[in-house]
Formats: sequence, C-alpha cells, structure tokens
Amino acid sequence: MEPVKIRGVGDALERRVVDHFGNGAGTYAEPDAAQMDAFRGAVGDVLRGDIVAATRNAERVGYALAPLAEDPSVLVLKERAEQMRGWPTVFFHVTPRSNSLVVEAPHPAFDWGTPELAWRAFDAFHADVLIVAGTHRANRAEPSPDVPHDGSLPEYSISDMTHTRGTLFQAAHQAATGPGATVLQVHGFSAEKHHRAEPAFPADQQVVLSDGANDGVDPPRLVAANDALREAGFNSAIVTFEDAARSRLAALPNVQKEDMRERGLTGPEASAAFIHMEVDTSLRRGPDREAAYDRLINALSPVFAPPEE
Repeated sequence: MEPVKIRGVGDALERRVVDHFGNGAGTYAEPDAAQMDAFRGAVGDVLRGDIVAATRNAERVGYALAPLAEDPSVLVLKERAEQMRGWPTVFFHVTPRSNSLVVEAPHPAFDWGTPELAWRAFDAFHADVLIVAGTHRANRAEPSPDVPHDGSLPEYSISDMTHTRGTLFQAAHQAATGPGATVLQVHGFSAEKHHRAEPAFPADQQVVLSDGANDGVDPPRLVAANDALREAGFNSAIVTFEDAARSRLAALPNVQKEDMRERGLTGPEASAAFIHMEVDTSLRRGPDREAAYDRLINALSPVFAPPEE
C-alpha cells in the first residue's frame, strides 16, 4: 500500500471541505444502500484486522486504504481524489489499546477547528477510530427525512451528518461502535450567540457536554470529563434540561446518539456511552487556539486515554 500524504490532518481535511464541499455548493452526493453496506464492511474489516477484505470493500465505494505517511501506525480510509463526493475520512490505529474510543467530527467548515481538535484527541488518546465528515452540513438545500420539521427544531439538510441516517458517516459510526464503546463527538458553538438567544445561558461558557438523553442519568465518563475540564480551569457544564438555558446544545435529535440507543448500546444499564462535546468559538479561533487545544487535550487525557502499557 502506498502511503497517503496528509499534512495538517484535521485542518487539511477542513480546507478540502471549504474548497469542494462548502456551504450551499450542492456538491455532496448521497450514497445508496449498497455503498452504505460496503463502507460498513470496510470499517469493520479494518477493526477485525482483515486488510484484504477491507481494501476490497473500500474499492467498491471509490476509497483507498493506506498508512498515514507521517505515522505508519495509523491507517486512513479516504476517497480517491478523482472520485470525491463529500464522504468521510476514517482513521484507525493499527494497534488499538482496547479503550474502545471512537472520535467523531461531523461538522467541518461549520464548527471551525473541530476536525483538528478531533484529530488531536484521536492521536493523544490513542482512540480506535476517528471519523471526519467530508462536507459542510449545509452543502445541500434538501431537508433531511430523519428529523421532522415541526417548528420546534431547525430544518436540517441531507448533508448534515448528525441529522441524516443515510450517510457513510453513519455507516462508519455503526461499524465502529459496539458494547463498551465510547463515542466522543466534537462540535463547536458560540456562547455569545446562545447568550443573546437565551440570556440565562452564560456568555462565558467554554464547553458544554451532553449524552443527548433527558433521562436524569449521566454516564460516568461524561461526568469525569466535565470534572476534569473544570479542574483544569474551563467553564464547563453538563446539559441538565432544567430550563431553556440549561437545555441548549443537548444533542436530542442527533442520529448517532439515536443509533446507539436503538441498538441498546447506551442507557442507564448499558456499557457504552455517547458524549457530545461543544467547544466555544473563543477556544477554536484566533492566536490562542493551539494553547487552548493543548489544555483541552491535557485535561481530558486521564478520562479518555488508555493506561500506559
């Protein structure tokens, strides 16, 4: 396998989205059922260590599987340049350390800087899998069929990976998750905008965490992540659903969260966890971003990184 040359990793993937699959461009292509199945197969094959089968399934959807040029301990499943359709890029650690962690960045070029933060989490925590979406969430104008638009929620696009089920992003998520898995899904928000919309929402909020379930139970890793961030000096909070301000950024209609719930992976008695992490613009943009990302990763490392061997 020839190495794939990627420099900048998360930032480079975000630039590709801006250049080819940006807001309103209409360039994202919906996969069909056979492509979804083949992609599920490719991701599952890699995780089982069957590289021959994974390569065969990858080729069926116009993907290549190769070592990352800068780090041969990482495999990357990536669209071929001549056949780009706005589909995700998936990274794997060749030798997982059994922490069953899947990191996801579903909104490049909308939640600016989140692909790079997700990459750094994947690298630092030695996660099993990283899934980065290949399109802006509003690339296409057609509404998603999976989140009914009744006025209580925004109208989501078919190119929005967290609100449309028929995507390769969802196929990769399904193949990568099982009992005991933790999904860390990285998003971005603006505390200033949420404060204007709901004045009780703190204007200085830096991180908001949720498991997307209004059931009165927070998974232990979600609580541990919030505690670690607060101990590191971040203004972090878990969505409590107590009122409008503390219900914002709850991830209620998130289809990856719903998929895990429907498969019985999450819930009060289940072993898996879905953690939706929103990071404020102040940490993701500007000259202090690198230092902010280092602080975030250092704070969360005891929660998500596996024990040293």
